[in-house]
Amino acid sequence: MNIEVSIATKTKQMLHEAPGIISVITAEDIRINHCRDLIDVINIIPGLNVVKDIDNGAVVSQGLYGFEGRMLFMVEGMELLNMAEVTMMKIGSVLIVPIQKELHNRPPVQVQEDIIQTIEQKGTRGLLIDVSMLRVVDSFLGRFIGDIASMARVMGCKTVVVGLQPGVAITLMELGLHLEGVYTALNTETGLELLKQFIGDKTGEI
Repeated sequence: MNIEVSIATKTKQMLHEAPGIISVITAEDIRINHCRDLIDVINIIPGLNVVKDIDNGAVVSQGLYGFEGRMLFMVEGMELLNMAEVTMMKIGSVLIVPIQKELHNRPPVQVQEDIIQTIEQKGTRGLLIDVSMLRVVDSFLGRFIGDIASMARVMGCKTVVVGLQPGVAITLMELGLHLEGVYTALNTETGLELLKQFIGDKTGEI
C-alpha cells in the first residue's frame, strides 16, 4: 500500500518503511464494513476490539484494556479518555467534551460526575464543551451545561462552550438561561486559544 505516514517516528515516511505495526483504515474500508462510529472502525483493526456496556467502552488488545493507563488512544492529536455516551478527550491541560445528542442511556448526574472526576484525576485547568452538533436545546440541556460549568469553576477550571448554533443561542436566551461563568467561542480552535489565555499558559502549548 503506497501510503505516507508520520506516526511511529513523527517524520513522514512510506507505510512499509515505518518501524511499527500500523493499520490504515480508508474511507473505502469504512464504507465496505458499514462503520457508523469510531467503535465500529476499531473493531475492524486486527487484534483490537471494543468491549462495551451501557456505561462505557474499553478497547481490548491481547489482554490489555484501554483507558486504564496501559494504552494511549488519540483522535487528531487529542487523548481519548473514554467511549461513553458523552466522550471525553484531553489535549494538554484542557478537557474536551463534545455533546452530540440528547442524553438517553445515562442519568445526567452521572455524566456530570464523570466529567468532574476526570477534571480532578487529570489535573484539568480548562474545560471545553462542544455543542456544534446540537440543533435543538431545551431548558434541561441548558441547565446541564450550566451546572457542569459551575462545578468546574469551583474546582478552579475555566469553561468555554463552542459551536453554539444561532437557533440554540436564541433558545437559551428565550429560556432565560444565561450560563453564568461560561465563556463562548465560535469553534474549537478559538475556544482553545481563549482557554490558553485564561489558564495563563507560558509554554505556548495547552
